[in-house]
Amino acid sequence: MQTFQIKFTFFYNKAFETLFHKHDAMKEQYDRQRKSNLQIDSFSRIFSIFCLKTYVLEKIEFNKIELIQHVKDAIRYENIDISFNDLIFDLEEAVCLLQREGLSYFFVHRSFQEYFTALFLAHCPEDVRDTFIDEVCTRHWDNVLSMLYDMASSQLEPSWVARNSDNYIEKYGLTSAKIHPLFGRFRSIILNKNSNGFRVFHLSAGPAWNFISAMRRFYPEIMQDFGTLDFDELEKFAISAGKRVGDDSFIREIDIGINSLEGNTFEILISDIPMDILEKTKITKFTENEFKSIKAIRSGIGKDQEMKSNFLNSLFKES
Repeated sequence: MQTFQIKFTFFYNKAFETLFHKHDAMKEQYDRQRKSNLQIDSFSRIFSIFCLKTYVLEKIEFNKIELIQHVKDAIRYENIDISFNDLIFDLEEAVCLLQREGLSYFFVHRSFQEYFTALFLAHCPEDVRDTFIDEVCTRHWDNVLSMLYDMASSQLEPSWVARNSDNYIEKYGLTSAKIHPLFGRFRSIILNKNSNGFRVFHLSAGPAWNFISAMRRFYPEIMQDFGTLDFDELEKFAISAGKRVGDDSFIREIDIGINSLEGNTFEILISDIPMDILEKTKITKFTENEFKSIKAIRSGIGKDQEMKSNFLNSLFKES
């Protein structure tokens, strides 16, 4: 996976360089002159801010007013004296990172937004990067965190990864003195009841959900899926518990705001489900394997940091 990610981010870097320096095939007749006169590093930094802002806002399409505002904000952040109109021209006409269709502007490919967002985060202050990871780690549909890890693993591992892994390992574990990892990963089980009976709809997030989600993006080979969960016994348990729905019951009806979902929706806290039922679903083994993987990752980081520290110390002693 690491080798693939290196090629992945390398591809976007080379693609950007090609677009930035690209001339028309008939360059002797037409040259895509950039109006902003920015060098490639300055252009990249400004576009990274633009991408970061629009990514956080989950915007991939803009009207002209929105585009101007986002571009102005990026220029202001970098404190560079250029015309926003010139930069918009470059983005659309010269470098071709944005395209216009009717009254709307789009990224030529959404992955460019992801790449430049990751590029900004790879070089920003640690506290900004940490906040970003915490806020967007559940966006499983894109590659920002994977790209970020590829670009800045040497910065992420001794800081965000090590710190959060230590907190996780300190709180959760596989001994009686620790909270079982299951209760950090999941808070409750959401079930849908319709004419076919109870069916598990999804598992709601526990306090360690975001951390584990990010770790799965950083270490996909290690934090792999650990088998298929079996909810048959849990659904049987829900049928029994469902007969006692009320104020004094541990199964309660909830509204999750999905109008298209047929039937009623119920929630059972993980802590209210007997452990033998949970074990039959394989969910306990699943979270135990996640815990062991995180512990192994943390141990590897510690050994790597110790090796590097010893190497540098030996250099200073030799000098």
